[in-house]
Amino acid sequence: PVVSTYYLDLVERCEVLKPGMTYALSEDVKVRGTLSEHSDPTTVGFVFDFKNHTVRLGYVADTEWYPGLTKAFEGCDVLIVANTRPLGMAIPHHLSTEDALKLASEVRPYLLVLTHLGIKMLEANPIKEARWIEGQSHVWTMAAVDGMSIYMDSGGIRVRNPEPYVR
Repeated sequence: PVVSTYYLDLVERCEVLKPGMTYALSEDVKVRGTLSEHSDPTTVGFVFDFKNHTVRLGYVADTEWYPGLTKAFEGCDVLIVANTRPLGMAIPHHLSTEDALKLASEVRPYLLVLTHLGIKMLEANPIKEARWIEGQSHVWTMAAVDGMSIYMDSGGIRVRNPEPYVR
């Protein structure tokens, strides 16, 4: 990982998150690194735990499916998945819609969000891919869009999509 000296000078300290390591970002927030099987060996996913909230947030980084992937994200209420490939188009080092379905079915988050959408995924229509996952797993599934916000608080989990662009 590369962080320029400009940014290093702006922070008190810089830590490298690695799989299996847990850092306390504050008294209320901890982050744990998760394994990623990717061509870039520095790729890492993470799980955020919040002290006073029952919500757990996970991010499945660029990875291919590996034994233990679902275990790494057990208990996540919101799971954001780097899903570059659509149905029937899996490639090494990346997750496909079939893999996202396995995650949804085994982890059982309240909300699964597909992001890091590759060109093949965009061509296949990520909204259709998300609907397919939701239909198969019965887990609320959405494709991320620029400007999307996810709120996790005492009111539950809510999503706000930006207003559509109108010319």
